[in-house]
Amino acid sequence: MPFALTPALVPSRASRRAHATRGGDTSTPRSLSTSSVAGEHEVAPAHPLGLLCVQNGYVVSVPRWIQPSEEGVEIGALATGEGGITDDVSARHAHIWCDAQNIWHVEDLSSTNGTVVVNGATNVCIQVEPGRSAQLNPGDELRLGESTTYAILLGVGAL
Repeated sequence: MPFALTPALVPSRASRRAHATRGGDTSTPRSLSTSSVAGEHEVAPAHPLGLLCVQNGYVVSVPRWIQPSEEGVEIGALATGEGGITDDVSARHAHIWCDAQNIWHVEDLSSTNGTVVVNGATNVCIQVEPGRSAQLNPGDELRLGESTTYAILLGVGAL
């Protein structure tokens, strides 16, 4: 069943304005990087990557969260199971991982119907070739085959 925002779930403009006036969500931002030696910077912890399945403009599943690791995960018809996956997605379709610099990547695993990343900022489509990777950023779309589309999200890291 598609998920759509209903008026009951969306705060009114007056409610949002009152919340902002009361000072809601005003905390001091945490530092994203630290240095142990002057001039030496550690990479900030990566955030989990969320895959939100979308069909015809509707969200059709809860986000599937992938924890950052260089080993990553395989996604496809077998790995993701029910919920928005169509018949044109291979059993082992793509590999997603986060590198040592906390950049998320996807690689096609020689799938039958291909993998495409649509850049959320430019709307440019990148065909992901087997053996090569494409970067994933929040706001991008990940298309598996012709009919399965995921919106890319970033989750909250460790607090």
